[in-house]
Amino acid sequence: MIESSNACDVGLINIKNNTVKFNVMILNNYISPPLVTVLMGVYNAATYLHESIDSILHQTFTDFEFLIYNDGSTDTTAEIVRSYTDPRIIFFDNPVNRSVSPNMNEGIDRARGRYIVRMDGDDIAHPERIARQLAYMEAHPEVGLCGSAVRYIGASKAIKLVPTDNGTIQYTMWLQNSFFQPAVIIRTQVLLDNNLRYNVAYECAEDYKLWADMCSVTEVHNLSEVLLDYRIHPHQISRRRSLAQRQVSARIQREQMERLNIRLEPAQTSAFELLTIGEPHTFTSNEYEQVATLLEDFGRQARQSAMPVHIVYQVLSQQWARILEATQQYRLALIPFVMRQPLRKHIASGRLLKLLTKCLISWQVKQPV
Repeated sequence: MIESSNACDVGLINIKNNTVKFNVMILNNYISPPLVTVLMGVYNAATYLHESIDSILHQTFTDFEFLIYNDGSTDTTAEIVRSYTDPRIIFFDNPVNRSVSPNMNEGIDRARGRYIVRMDGDDIAHPERIARQLAYMEAHPEVGLCGSAVRYIGASKAIKLVPTDNGTIQYTMWLQNSFFQPAVIIRTQVLLDNNLRYNVAYECAEDYKLWADMCSVTEVHNLSEVLLDYRIHPHQISRRRSLAQRQVSARIQREQMERLNIRLEPAQTSAFELLTIGEPHTFTSNEYEQVATLLEDFGRQARQSAMPVHIVYQVLSQQWARILEATQQYRLALIPFVMRQPLRKHIASGRLLKLLTKCLISWQVKQPV
């Protein structure tokens, strides 16, 4: 393991208990660059960090450097990273918490790989993850960003599928973030050529912003196979900053709507806020109506543009189903919203039947004790 100081760029490498000092940047000039840079940011990740690091070190593809940025952790994160002797690891131990974007941007600037693989300190990469994504990127030079499906672990066990083709992703980025950050591989040159980095002004959803920016300059893709176990737990940054993340995501969605000429009238602002940052379990009938009307208008605008309408409606219908499923008290009054056309058209029949059944029997969601 190499440990680098941000201040003077002097590193340490442990070789059989002897310590040799050197300058990291000078050393890099004499070592052939790896094909891949794995970039991981960690903050108080001690509980799951061993498993996450091991999943990268045990990849079937081995030609990579592994940059790990500790963002001022107060637990044993640094000690865990230092316990590794693998020379591919380069460790940056920041004494203060700087947040995700500055660390990852520094990592992008330091990366020597033709590709950057993102990883978080609480997730698990499947052994073939890098090999599979690298093979796709090498075969498709027009693609600058590639993710994959993931499997939730921890508080949830679901498999999360994602849209795969460039057209679907491009035309629905204004409705959703189609990528899981720790499951992506990036063509480094696309970032450098277009001066793209994580934007600190979009903290909490900086990844969504970067993917949206990349959609403007390159083709994108997701592999349909599950290549990452994505951990769901209460201490995730995304869960701790849930409201802030939704607010920043809404801002990105508005920007993407402008890119695609999707209008949001002043009278629709409150409905858009309900859709993007509202709490659906508290919705009144009037609020359901506002959101449904807004989604229907989005569908009409998609139909009038060059967008593939069936793809847009699939996303709109899924969003509508999630809103209805978030209620804590199913009731007969919800049935007209469940059956609302055209939103129900793309809801899977089994999911639709379950919603209707719960409304008919006035199913009440049990609250955690």
